[in-house]
Amino acid sequence: IPGSMAERGLPPERAYLPGVESAFLPSAVSRSGAVGLWQFMKNSVTPATMKIDDWADERRDFWKSTDGALKKLEENYRYFKDWPLALAAYNAGLGAVSRAMKGAGGADYWELSERGKLKAETRHYVPKFIAISAILSDSRAYGLDLGWPEDPLWTRVPVGKTVDLSLLAEKSGVPLKTLQEGNGELRYGVTPPGNGYFLK
Repeated sequence: IPGSMAERGLPPERAYLPGVESAFLPSAVSRSGAVGLWQFMKNSVTPATMKIDDWADERRDFWKSTDGALKKLEENYRYFKDWPLALAAYNAGLGAVSRAMKGAGGADYWELSERGKLKAETRHYVPKFIAISAILSDSRAYGLDLGWPEDPLWTRVPVGKTVDLSLLAEKSGVPLKTLQEGNGELRYGVTPPGNGYFLK
């Protein structure tokens, strides 16, 4: 995905954050209505980043949601200049963490957690992320052989009209399952009408 961790200068273990958010499932939906790999709420996206309409819910688009999540992490880190606070803000919102800091006289994440200034979910969020990062970064040391599959090389192709994924699979030789997995944001297995949609 263009603009990924290395290109943005983000610590590479941030790629493990969907492990905490969605267990790496682009189709995940939380009890509170957060959707996708990076668990975006409807009110946390704009049409400029991800669209939600009758044709697609782009929070399920692994490409767009990853780009949106990395921008959010960059923004949080620029604001706090501290990764635990930036990660806490990814979970609770930048405003909530800022208010907690101001109310606690500028305390760091660990002190905010210890003093109960953050909601329980956010107090557990950063330690969960640290644990998952440690395990996934060196899984064999923990007795796990995850056998990560080789990353597929995805390409985005502009589509100027509605295309049925079943027909496309039949004519192109690309397995339908691959097209469905790559374009999980589509509600009906067809691309939206008009220009602006990129098929993966």
